[in-house]
Amino acid sequence: EIEYFESDDIKWKCENCTKSKRQSMRLDTKADEAKQNTILQKKLSHLEQKLLANEIIIDGIPETPNENIIETIKLVGQELNIKIEENMINDCYRIKNKQNTNRLVINFSRHIDKVNILKARKVKRNLSTKHLGLNSDSMIYMRESLTPEKNYLFKQARDYKKLNNYKYAWTSEGRIFIRKDDTSKVIPVDNDFFTHISHTSLN
Repeated sequence: EIEYFESDDIKWKCENCTKSKRQSMRLDTKADEAKQNTILQKKLSHLEQKLLANEIIIDGIPETPNENIIETIKLVGQELNIKIEENMINDCYRIKNKQNTNRLVINFSRHIDKVNILKARKVKRNLSTKHLGLNSDSMIYMRESLTPEKNYLFKQARDYKKLNNYKYAWTSEGRIFIRKDDTSKVIPVDNDFFTHISHTSLN
């Protein structure tokens, strides 16, 4: 229970407060702390996503012996009618995903280059490994990089899309959206969205 507050040589004591009043004050203080923690978590999440603002992930391109990743990326750009120069790439490497395949991670020096290649990919939706001169004919997937928290939220959005017969689920600049069909409004998706859905379904 809260019996007094002390700050900058000023002390206020709850001399005549009832026990229930002190308990109420204690609960209000905890609620304020929880609210501040939520705000802080959102700010940190935003900063973490901002660090990935120039980064994309490419799935579906098999790793080859003695691979030159930059040349592979240039070839992808060529198929998308985007000229990619080496100085446009800040960093690039492969990491294993859950399917145990080595996905490509590319961090561009400029944000506009990341935006342009993702736009070009939307135009050429049938991009596959055969376009890169490989013997296989598997789809190549490309998307912007997300934090683990955002990745999980995007998975939830895709699951929600499937269960509720929505037509679209996508990300843009680290934000997640869904849309029922071509004429319906775009709905931004965050943690509050699923909290609201959960409370609505219970009532």
